[in-house]
Amino acid sequence: MAAETGEPRESSSFPSTITKNHLVLRLHEKLSPCSTLIESGDEKSVAELVDFINSVSDSALSNLEDTDARQNAVEVLSEIHKFLLFPSVDQAVIDALSFELPKAVSKFAGLSDECLKIADNVVDRFIEMCSPRDMLPMLCEALDSWNGMIHPYDYVAPLLSGISKVFLALQRRHFEQVKAAIPVILNVLKAVCSEFRARDTECLNLFIRALGVADSIREICAKLEGRVLEKLRDVLGSYILQIMVSAPAAGEDMSTVKDELLSNQTKRWQAIGMLKHIFSSVDFPWELKKHAIDFLLCITDGNITRNCNDEDTDCYIYMPDLYTALQAITMLIMYTPDTVLRKNAFVALKRVRVWKRANLVRSDLYREGFQRTTGKDEEMQASKAAPHWVTCALELVELVLRPPKGGPPSFPEHGDAVLAALNLYRFILMTESAGKTNYTGVLSKKNLEKVLNEWLLPLRALVTGIMAENKDDHDPFAMDTNKNLAAIQITVEQLLREAREHQKAETLLPIKQTIADSLELEDYNSARERNWKA
Repeated sequence: MAAETGEPRESSSFPSTITKNHLVLRLHEKLSPCSTLIESGDEKSVAELVDFINSVSDSALSNLEDTDARQNAVEVLSEIHKFLLFPSVDQAVIDALSFELPKAVSKFAGLSDECLKIADNVVDRFIEMCSPRDMLPMLCEALDSWNGMIHPYDYVAPLLSGISKVFLALQRRHFEQVKAAIPVILNVLKAVCSEFRARDTECLNLFIRALGVADSIREICAKLEGRVLEKLRDVLGSYILQIMVSAPAAGEDMSTVKDELLSNQTKRWQAIGMLKHIFSSVDFPWELKKHAIDFLLCITDGNITRNCNDEDTDCYIYMPDLYTALQAITMLIMYTPDTVLRKNAFVALKRVRVWKRANLVRSDLYREGFQRTTGKDEEMQASKAAPHWVTCALELVELVLRPPKGGPPSFPEHGDAVLAALNLYRFILMTESAGKTNYTGVLSKKNLEKVLNEWLLPLRALVTGIMAENKDDHDPFAMDTNKNLAAIQITVEQLLREAREHQKAETLLPIKQTIADSLELEDYNSARERNWKA
């Protein structure tokens, strides 16, 4: 056995270092045999290394006035980083240390800005060397271990930044992995903000890093498309709102965000669409939904600045999201036990202009049906026929079933909107058929062919395909998706049968059909529009 000389043992897996710091020497003694012991399956060496690192951080944190202890901590932390950078360190060693060292080095973050920077570098090195799918749960577990830390604000900072970088390194299944990590992040933020008081700089650093996670999710969204993109946007919207809820508890001012949404109508529509995830989820507490409604009231309050002249066109693009959000608010009004929340939710519902439009269309159609069943003569019926909105009813349905931005509707996010649009179309079809009229043009041969070939058949194929994919998936999300799609599938089949029956008819109400298919339609619509404006 070689005589002990006080110098660290040489190892092919660690760079030769000359130092007088006895703690660094002990660190070398712990690190040097790690490679051999880990490869042989001995986990005790990692545990001993972590215990030693914890003792160094605990000693420095318990006496912040001791400059020697802080300097020792800086040197130990630096040596750990150097060890991880050394090329000859085996990947198996890196993988084994990744389970424990991110948590251990994050404890040093509260000592100084220098320690925080080195801790960030250590976590970054693990992210660079290890699988992101493996690192994400390990970082989340370390983040969830904040309780009992001397400076929790500082402890979670390197881990939050690490999670934001892991998100960007993920190659697939982005939604599932982000969705699993977000609750952990939010729970830690809420707990730390509510239970501990921090300096302004600590608070600011924490929320900057929390928003860094949101930026990473936004970058992922830019690379995705289709249903996964819509789901991830919902998660992003929920995450940002819950950060905003936590921010006032930590003394942060969110007025800038609200002002931006008040001055930008496009972002305002997007924000309302994102809020649907919170309003509709059964997993979120009523308190969070209360904050979401308060936020919605803030961004729809007063004289909203308009940045373009045609607000209606912009609104149409977001119609499915808005409709789903408004349905979720309606359910919230029905089921919340909080009287104040119910009242505020109703106020918010009335402020959103699209909701008024949907009600106008529905009420006009009901009025149309009532007038036809009162036995009025045909001339009076024509003069009091459904106003301008009824002629646009099919356009409203098409906005949902064939979104202007292209592609089919997104499921399951727009499932409620699609089902509502299908039911509206069926109501129009039944009403026109029963009244032997065709004010909307729904019974024209051209429109029936369009509905069959461009709306219903592609929608049936899409829904059937999604349900087939989820058939053997026992995940609760997949099961709920199929349950909701089943109602859409049934409605589509009913509409296909009814549309084909009308299509096969030898004559389709020739007198009224003339109005729908001839040049008189333009004058007819103009007259009704004048009546509507009057």
